[in-house]
Amino acid sequence: MPDWYELVAQQFECEFLNATELVTGSEADQLHLSPEGHQKLAQAMKEKIEEILG
Repeated sequence: MPDWYELVAQQFECEFLNATELVTGSEADQLHLSPEGHQKLAQAMKEKIEEILG
């Protein structure tokens, strides 16, 4: 599914961050992120925003 979202983002000339390349679901339920996963995703989003804003 991320491939589809990336394609749509490209068509609308939007940025895209594929979270599935960065984090996976927690061991508790394989769906929600662990606290560490949230931190890792937040850091990646911060870096992407900084990249966009220059």
